Amino acid sequence: MMLYLLKFIGGSTLLWVVYHFGLEQEKMHRFKRFYLLFSLGFALVVPLIPLPWFEQEVVPVFVVGNEPIQGSPISAQVMPQIAPRLPIESILWSVYAIIAAILLLRLLLNLYRALRLKTKGDKSQHAGAPLVILPEHIPTHSFFNTIYINPKDYTEDGASAILAHELAHVRQRHSWDILFVELLRVLFWFNPVLFAYKRAMQLNHEFLADEAVIQQASIDIPTYQYLLLDKIAQAQQLRLVQQFDYFITKKRLFMMTKEAKWQRSFWKRLALIPLVAGLILLLSDKVQSQSQPSSPPKVLAQKEQSGVSQALLDEYNAEVKRYWDTIEAIKGKKNHWVRMDNFKKDRLNEIYKMMSEAQRAEVKTIPHFVPKPPPPARKSPTNEQLQLWSSTEVYGVWIDGKKVANAVLRNFKPNDFSMFFVSKLYKNAIPPGSIRRFQINLYTHRGYEDAFIKNW
Repeated sequence: MMLYLLKFIGGSTLLWVVYHFGLEQEKMHRFKRFYLLFSLGFALVVPLIPLPWFEQEVVPVFVVGNEPIQGSPISAQVMPQIAPRLPIESILWSVYAIIAAILLLRLLLNLYRALRLKTKGDKSQHAGAPLVILPEHIPTHSFFNTIYINPKDYTEDGASAILAHELAHVRQRHSWDILFVELLRVLFWFNPVLFAYKRAMQLNHEFLADEAVIQQASIDIPTYQYLLLDKIAQAQQLRLVQQFDYFITKKRLFMMTKEAKWQRSFWKRLALIPLVAGLILLLSDKVQSQSQPSSPPKVLAQKEQSGVSQALLDEYNAEVKRYWDTIEAIKGKKNHWVRMDNFKKDRLNEIYKMMSEAQRAEVKTIPHFVPKPPPPARKSPTNEQLQLWSSTEVYGVWIDGKKVANAVLRNFKPNDFSMFFVSKLYKNAIPPGSIRRFQINLYTHRGYEDAFIKNW
């Protein structure tokens, strides 16, 4: 969830920055409206889209520590406990829910107040749109399919331009854009760029409405601009409605006389294609392809154990879950049993011995599954030991699993061996008439690899 929210915030912010610095001043208002709505939808949806991530098929090599695992084997009767959620997580969710509920209540209250205005004035029609003549203290605006105008604007010169402006808002359904971003602000109130999206949408809506007014032959640009300057003194903030505002009006006046540069606009639109493609790769949910390596991972020894990857943990947990699901399915049924051969015990064993201590503490296991310890640590004999073992037949000598004469040790140095064991023979293991009392097993570097790495 946290990763999704970060991707949504990052994606929406980047797309807004591109709009603010690259598109806002261009005279292509319909495309800009599409871009703003698309940007929010894109940032919402793309992090949820699984994108297959194909990798070259290789046989991974994993490392495990070579110190013996401390502690007793995991008991099949002990079920792991699920760690309780931290209280801070519950507190954060509670804070989020409270703020979202307050914002939703405020939004519904503003909607109710805006819709209630229909009951406060005289009703009429203008070009097929409902028209409500309001008391003078309420500024002229539009909301969804209704135009709200005060008596002064309705009767004075310039009323036709004002009505044409608000009619453009109604016919182009600008209120739905604002309602959409307001709902997003309720759900994602912690995303500060949503406020910038709302302001950008409102400004572009004014550009679109002005464009619709100017296209009428009966209204010229200078007359319309003087009308806006006359109305700017009456500007007030009213949520969820289209209205005059000083900041917006200043940009509107500039945009009316700006010449559209279609070639530059075309190249800017074209440049958005690689941007969108790059964001899909960056923000989408990466999913590893279904292809699996043709052979199981190899295991190599290393002095430190850092644990296994999430992919191996998932493989381990899936197999253990399959076992316990099978047990649950036959619970209470007669003449049903589970064959342990049906489960990948050896594979589980291999993954478990690569885990870190923290990972082992969190995973489940299955009955009769006693994980093997890691290979024994490498150790070489001393010169004194080699001389002692080569000088008397009290010591029987085996090198890489083969019996050799004691004198053969004189041909080796201590660093020729990776491992040795010394064990005392019991009476029944001593050959008749022999003075041998100890058995020495030595492993060369190659012998250690064969015995404790490849075949462990």
